[in-house]
Amino acid sequence: MANNGIRQQFPHEVYSSKFQFHVIELKKLKDATGAEKEQEPELYKWAKVIAAKSWEAICMETKGNPYMEAAKDELEKINQDENERYLYLRREMAISDEISRLQTAVNQGRREGLEEGRKAGLEDGEFLKLISQIKKKYLKGKTLTEIADDLEESADDLKEIYNVVKANSQDSDDILLKRIRQPAAEKPLSEYHIN
Repeated sequence: MANNGIRQQFPHEVYSSKFQFHVIELKKLKDATGAEKEQEPELYKWAKVIAAKSWEAICMETKGNPYMEAAKDELEKINQDENERYLYLRREMAISDEISRLQTAVNQGRREGLEEGRKAGLEDGEFLKLISQIKKKYLKGKTLTEIADDLEESADDLKEIYNVVKANSQDSDDILLKRIRQPAAEKPLSEYHIN
């Protein structure tokens, strides 16, 4: 068994002791010395499990180690008959798909939360100034895209403000601010436009 750390080419210093390569020649495992076995006992046991020639040998080597037993259980599932293996793989794919779906939902929620936080994070004076700028440009006949370009903002970021201004352009900036900060459930349908 060889144990090699990651080193710089020059001046041959170890980058990190946390990351190592272990090269094991499974054919030579039976010739390992007692010192080699004692130096890396866990690695030696894993190598014996990988090199095992029978199911009984795998069971014997993994007994008492929860990580190795979990790996053995996975091997057992994979080695089942074709229908069982198909069902197992389908379950694994379904679990993976569910995790992916949940992660996508979490990421979407984070993006929306960050956007809400950004809007809420603007002090009222700054937010009123932004509303006033959007309102003035809207009253001059500019579209959402043109306003976003002028203000060097994303059209998606300004869309809600633009829609409220468009539906209530006669209101004062203070009233528009209250409408924008109003919870979505309380907003009148007239403030929601599709552009």
